[in-house]
Amino acid sequence: LLLRFSGPAILAAETSALYNLFDAIWCGRLGAESVAALSVAHPLMHIYMAIGSGIGVGSASLIARNLGAGKKEETNRTVCSSISFFFIVSALMTIICLMNLEMLLRLFGADDSVLPYAMSYMFVETCSIAVDFFLLVLVQLVRVGGSPTLASAGTITSSIMDLIWSPILVFGLGPFPALGIAGAALGTTIGRATGVSVLLAYLGLGKSIYQFKPEYFV
Repeated sequence: LLLRFSGPAILAAETSALYNLFDAIWCGRLGAESVAALSVAHPLMHIYMAIGSGIGVGSASLIARNLGAGKKEETNRTVCSSISFFFIVSALMTIICLMNLEMLLRLFGADDSVLPYAMSYMFVETCSIAVDFFLLVLVQLVRVGGSPTLASAGTITSSIMDLIWSPILVFGLGPFPALGIAGAALGTTIGRATGVSVLLAYLGLGKSIYQFKPEYFV
Protein backbone atom coordinates (compact mmCIF):
# COMPACT_ATOMS: atom_id res chain seq x y z
CA LEU A 1 0.00 0.00 0.00
CA LEU A 2 2.82 2.38 0.85
CA LEU A 3 4.50 1.70 -2.50
CA ARG A 4 1.20 2.05 -4.37
CA PHE A 5 0.62 5.50 -2.90
CA SER A 6 4.19 6.82 -2.72
CA GLY A 7 5.43 5.66 -6.15
CA PRO A 8 3.06 7.76 -8.29
CA ALA A 9 3.46 10.73 -5.91
CA ILE A 10 7.25 10.64 -6.25
CA LEU A 11 7.00 10.43 -10.05
CA ALA A 12 4.55 13.34 -10.14
CA ALA A 13 6.78 15.48 -7.90
CA GLU A 14 9.83 14.81 -10.08
CA THR A 15 7.86 15.66 -13.22
CA SER A 16 6.58 18.87 -11.67
CA ALA A 17 10.12 19.90 -10.78
CA LEU A 18 11.01 19.83 -14.48
CA TYR A 19 8.77 22.77 -15.36
CA ASN A 20 10.89 25.15 -13.24
CA LEU A 21 14.00 23.88 -15.02
CA PHE A 22 12.54 24.22 -18.50
CA ASP A 23 11.02 27.63 -17.80
CA ALA A 24 14.54 28.78 -16.90
CA ILE A 25 15.87 27.28 -20.15
CA TRP A 26 13.23 28.96 -22.34
CA CYS A 27 13.44 32.31 -20.56
CA GLY A 28 17.24 32.17 -20.48
CA ARG A 29 17.16 32.48 -24.25
CA LEU A 30 15.34 35.81 -23.87
CA GLY A 31 18.10 37.43 -21.81
CA ALA A 32 19.51 37.78 -18.32
CA GLU A 33 16.63 39.97 -17.15
CA SER A 34 14.12 37.19 -17.84
CA VAL A 35 16.09 34.68 -15.78
CA ALA A 36 16.41 37.23 -12.99
CA ALA A 37 12.65 37.82 -13.17
CA LEU A 38 12.04 34.10 -12.64
CA SER A 39 14.33 34.14 -9.61
CA VAL A 40 12.32 37.01 -8.15
CA ALA A 41 8.96 35.45 -9.05
CA HIS A 42 9.54 31.92 -7.75
CA PRO A 43 9.44 32.76 -4.02
CA LEU A 44 6.05 34.41 -4.50
CA MET A 45 4.87 31.42 -6.55
CA HIS A 46 5.94 29.06 -3.77
CA ILE A 47 3.87 31.08 -1.30
CA TYR A 48 0.87 30.66 -3.62
CA MET A 49 1.50 26.92 -3.87
CA ALA A 50 2.01 26.53 -0.12
CA ILE A 51 -1.44 27.98 0.56
CA GLY A 52 -3.09 25.81 -2.09
CA SER A 53 -1.27 22.72 -0.83
CA GLY A 54 -2.28 23.57 2.72
CA ILE A 55 -5.96 23.48 1.79
CA GLY A 56 -5.50 20.19 -0.06
CA VAL A 57 -3.39 18.44 2.57
CA GLY A 58 -5.57 19.65 5.45
CA SER A 59 -8.69 18.44 3.66
CA ALA A 60 -7.07 15.09 2.85
CA SER A 61 -6.15 14.58 6.50
CA LEU A 62 -9.70 15.22 7.66
CA ILE A 63 -11.17 13.08 4.88
CA ALA A 64 -8.86 10.17 5.75
CA ARG A 65 -9.93 10.30 9.40
CA ASN A 66 -13.62 10.40 8.48
CA LEU A 67 -13.18 7.47 6.10
CA GLY A 68 -11.39 5.50 8.79
CA ALA A 69 -14.22 6.19 11.21
CA GLY A 70 -16.82 5.16 8.65
CA LYS A 71 -18.36 8.64 8.53
CA LYS A 72 -19.37 8.74 4.87
CA GLU A 73 -21.57 11.85 5.04
CA GLU A 74 -18.88 13.78 6.94
CA THR A 75 -16.41 12.72 4.27
CA ASN A 76 -18.63 14.11 1.51
CA ARG A 77 -19.22 17.33 3.43
CA THR A 78 -15.48 17.78 3.93
CA VAL A 79 -14.76 17.25 0.23
CA CYS A 80 -17.40 19.75 -0.87
CA SER A 81 -16.64 22.37 1.78
CA SER A 82 -12.93 22.18 0.94
CA ILE A 83 -13.83 23.07 -2.65
CA SER A 84 -15.93 26.01 -1.41
CA PHE A 85 -13.07 27.09 0.84
CA PHE A 86 -10.70 26.91 -2.15
CA PHE A 87 -12.89 29.31 -4.14
CA ILE A 88 -13.00 31.81 -1.27
CA VAL A 89 -9.25 31.74 -0.56
CA SER A 90 -8.18 31.81 -4.21
CA ALA A 91 -10.44 34.80 -4.91
CA LEU A 92 -9.06 36.72 -1.92
CA MET A 93 -5.47 35.82 -2.82
CA THR A 94 -5.94 36.94 -6.42
CA ILE A 95 -7.42 40.30 -5.46
CA ILE A 96 -4.89 41.05 -2.69
CA CYS A 97 -1.84 40.02 -4.72
CA LEU A 98 -2.90 41.84 -7.90
CA MET A 99 -3.38 45.02 -5.89
CA ASN A 100 0.09 44.69 -4.33
CA LEU A 101 2.02 42.83 -7.04
CA GLU A 102 4.68 45.47 -7.67
CA MET A 103 5.35 45.90 -3.95
CA LEU A 104 5.66 42.12 -3.45
CA LEU A 105 8.09 41.72 -6.35
CA ARG A 106 10.24 44.60 -5.14
CA LEU A 107 10.20 43.01 -1.69
CA PHE A 108 11.68 39.87 -3.24
CA GLY A 109 14.44 41.85 -4.97
CA ALA A 110 13.14 43.11 -8.32
CA ASP A 111 14.92 46.28 -9.44
CA ASP A 112 13.85 48.63 -12.24
CA SER A 113 15.53 46.54 -14.95
CA VAL A 114 13.92 43.26 -13.84
CA LEU A 115 10.53 44.52 -12.61
CA PRO A 116 8.77 44.74 -16.04
CA TYR A 117 9.66 41.10 -16.80
CA ALA A 118 8.68 39.92 -13.32
CA MET A 119 5.40 41.84 -13.52
CA SER A 120 4.62 40.31 -16.92
CA TYR A 121 5.24 36.79 -15.63
CA MET A 122 3.55 37.12 -12.25
CA PHE A 123 0.49 38.95 -13.59
CA VAL A 124 -0.43 35.81 -15.53
CA GLU A 125 0.48 33.54 -12.61
CA THR A 126 -1.54 35.63 -10.14
CA CYS A 127 -4.60 35.72 -12.40
CA SER A 128 -4.42 31.92 -12.59
CA ILE A 129 -4.15 31.30 -8.83
CA ALA A 130 -7.57 29.63 -8.91
CA VAL A 131 -6.36 27.09 -11.48
CA ASP A 132 -3.17 26.39 -9.52
CA PHE A 133 -5.04 26.00 -6.22
CA PHE A 134 -7.73 23.81 -7.74
CA LEU A 135 -5.19 21.37 -9.19
CA LEU A 136 -3.44 21.05 -5.82
CA VAL A 137 -6.75 20.49 -4.00
CA LEU A 138 -8.10 17.98 -6.54
CA VAL A 139 -4.87 15.96 -6.51
CA GLN A 140 -5.18 15.52 -2.75
CA LEU A 141 -8.90 14.71 -2.88
CA VAL A 142 -8.44 12.07 -5.57
CA ARG A 143 -5.38 10.58 -3.87
CA VAL A 144 -7.00 10.22 -0.44
CA GLY A 145 -10.07 8.80 -2.15
CA GLY A 146 -8.02 5.74 -3.10
CA SER A 147 -6.79 6.66 -6.60
CA PRO A 148 -3.12 7.67 -6.20
CA THR A 149 -2.19 6.76 -9.77
CA LEU A 150 -4.92 8.95 -11.25
CA ALA A 151 -4.04 11.82 -8.90
CA SER A 152 -0.44 11.66 -10.08
CA ALA A 153 -1.59 11.34 -13.70
CA GLY A 154 -3.30 14.72 -13.33
CA THR A 155 -0.04 16.31 -12.14
CA ILE A 156 2.07 14.56 -14.79
CA THR A 157 -0.36 15.56 -17.57
CA SER A 158 -0.16 19.13 -16.32
CA SER A 159 3.64 19.12 -16.48
CA ILE A 160 3.76 17.54 -19.94
CA MET A 161 1.33 20.10 -21.36
CA ASP A 162 3.38 22.86 -19.76
CA LEU A 163 6.53 21.55 -21.45
CA ILE A 164 4.71 21.54 -24.79
CA TRP A 165 2.99 24.91 -24.59
CA SER A 166 5.59 27.07 -22.84
CA PRO A 167 8.20 27.16 -25.69
CA ILE A 168 5.40 27.66 -28.25
CA LEU A 169 4.07 30.70 -26.40
CA VAL A 170 7.48 32.08 -25.41
CA PHE A 171 8.96 32.09 -28.93
CA GLY A 172 5.82 31.91 -31.07
CA LEU A 173 4.84 29.21 -33.55
CA GLY A 174 2.39 29.39 -36.44
CA PRO A 175 -0.73 31.28 -35.33
CA PHE A 176 0.59 31.66 -31.78
CA PRO A 177 2.44 34.96 -31.19
CA ALA A 178 5.71 35.23 -29.26
CA LEU A 179 4.68 36.37 -25.78
CA GLY A 180 8.12 36.28 -24.16
CA ILE A 181 8.29 35.53 -20.46
CA ALA A 182 4.50 35.88 -20.13
CA GLY A 183 4.22 32.94 -22.51
CA ALA A 184 6.03 30.72 -20.01
CA ALA A 185 3.46 31.59 -17.34
CA LEU A 186 0.58 31.09 -19.76
CA GLY A 187 1.97 27.69 -20.79
CA THR A 188 2.04 26.69 -17.13
CA THR A 189 -1.57 27.82 -16.72
CA ILE A 190 -2.70 25.80 -19.75
CA GLY A 191 -0.89 22.75 -18.38
CA ARG A 192 -2.51 23.03 -14.97
CA ALA A 193 -5.94 23.64 -16.50
CA THR A 194 -5.49 20.39 -18.43
CA GLY A 195 -4.64 18.55 -15.21
CA VAL A 196 -7.72 20.03 -13.53
CA SER A 197 -9.87 18.85 -16.46
CA VAL A 198 -8.58 15.28 -16.12
CA LEU A 199 -9.37 15.11 -12.41
CA LEU A 200 -12.72 16.91 -12.70
CA ALA A 201 -13.78 14.44 -15.40
CA TYR A 202 -13.00 11.59 -13.01
CA LEU A 203 -15.00 13.16 -10.16
CA GLY A 204 -17.83 14.33 -12.41
CA LEU A 205 -18.34 10.91 -13.98
CA GLY A 206 -19.06 9.44 -10.55
CA LYS A 207 -16.00 7.21 -10.56
CA SER A 208 -14.86 8.35 -7.12
CA ILE A 209 -16.13 7.33 -3.68
CA TYR A 210 -17.49 10.84 -3.08
CA GLN A 211 -21.03 12.12 -3.44
CA PHE A 212 -21.70 15.76 -4.26
CA LYS A 213 -24.84 17.55 -3.05
CA PRO A 214 -25.53 21.31 -3.04
CA GLU A 215 -26.00 21.44 0.74
CA TYR A 216 -22.55 19.89 1.29
CA PHE A 217 -20.86 22.93 -0.25
CA VAL A 218 -22.06 25.24 2.55
